[in-house]
Amino acid sequence: MMKNNFFFFRSSTNDANKTPSPPLNSKEVSSWRSVSLSSGSFYDNGSGKKNFTDLSKSLHGHSKKVHPKKSGRDSSRDLSVPVLIRTIRRLTKEKKRMSYNQYRKRSWIEDIEQDRLHKRAREIAEQNVSLQREVSSFNEKEVDNRIKISFSEKQLEDLSKRIKQVSEENQNLRQQLTQLQEEYRVAQDNRDYVRENYQEKVKELKSEILLTTVLREKLYSDEMDIKQLQADLDVAVRSNDILKCEVQIALDALSCATPKLKYLELQNEARKANQTAMVAEKKKTEAPAESRGTSKQKWMEERKKKIGKLLDADGLDMSKAYMLDTQESAEAKYKKWDKEPAPAGWDENTKRTKNVGVDVDEYNKMKEADPEFYREASSLQYGKAPKLSDDKIERMVKELKDRDEKRQSFSRRRKFQEEKDIDSIHDGNEHFNKKIEHSLVMGMFRSLMLLLSSIVISAYVHYYISQPDANP
Repeated sequence: MMKNNFFFFRSSTNDANKTPSPPLNSKEVSSWRSVSLSSGSFYDNGSGKKNFTDLSKSLHGHSKKVHPKKSGRDSSRDLSVPVLIRTIRRLTKEKKRMSYNQYRKRSWIEDIEQDRLHKRAREIAEQNVSLQREVSSFNEKEVDNRIKISFSEKQLEDLSKRIKQVSEENQNLRQQLTQLQEEYRVAQDNRDYVRENYQEKVKELKSEILLTTVLREKLYSDEMDIKQLQADLDVAVRSNDILKCEVQIALDALSCATPKLKYLELQNEARKANQTAMVAEKKKTEAPAESRGTSKQKWMEERKKKIGKLLDADGLDMSKAYMLDTQESAEAKYKKWDKEPAPAGWDENTKRTKNVGVDVDEYNKMKEADPEFYREASSLQYGKAPKLSDDKIERMVKELKDRDEKRQSFSRRRKFQEEKDIDSIHDGNEHFNKKIEHSLVMGMFRSLMLLLSSIVISAYVHYYISQPDANP
């Protein structure tokens, strides 16, 4: 009987996502006196009227009035009303209980969720506090690191300044060291030069002392010869006739030499004038090229310019030009400066006595004749020398003369004069022209000396001819 019944409430929907509907009141229950459980409708006798409601069309309890239909089962319907009411009440209670359980369950879930959220919020707050502490400690560490970085930067700046100062001092010390090395090298050269000169002077002094002793002996013999010559001169001066003839011959020779000398002078002047005119004409037509290559001065100027460019590129001045030299070039330069020492001591004695012959027999005789030929420090014969033969003295004098001639014949390399007129086609021709010029000058000088000597002789002869009683 219950399976085909439909119960209609004002709001029977209990959705979990919505609020539960409130339970029915007593007035609402009493208003439903009788409910028809036929399919799709129910009958209410409370007002004494017959009302029909279509349940398929009314879902929310809004009734529609229709014309009632008469039936024979009205009495049976009236008997089922209490059962329906009890059922409604029981269902209402179950609904209330279920709604209450749902409400309690929701509140319990909300409390649990709220507790969980409170715990989570507390944990987040604690984490936030710990993070804030870490951030504050990190900020403090960052401040400390910044302070350390600033301090290290200051130290780095101080160290960089100190390094610059030390590098400048090191550079100055290097310059001073190079200057001292150069001064030391110059001092060594001067010392060696002074030592060599001193040794040479000592040897020359010894040779001069020996020469003085020899010359003293010769001087005595020369004095005797001079006296004899004075006597001969007295005889020669008195021969005036012979002197007159010689003076006349000298005057004739002078008269013949004077026009020739004048002719040579004019010829030399004409040659010089022609040469200057030729050089001037050549300079006008074309610029003179250097036939002997670049001069040393121009080469040095070009080299200084190149070195200056390289130093400017490195930020250096000309005083630091030595920094461009490599180690190999510097060693080669220093080796070039080191001159071979002049022979001294035994080497010099061997060199000078190479061409002097030695008489061994005479040496042995002198050694046998003198018991103290090899003298010691306690010898009393110090300062005395054995008598030397004229042959030995002549050989020594010849060696000294040869040495002087060798010194005089030495000719250093002359500097090339750019301003000088070009009168040669090559170096050999230039040397030959110099010899010609020198011979012309010497010829003029000799002719002038001959002229002066002839004038002096003529004056001397004229004086003694005019005064025959005067002493010569």
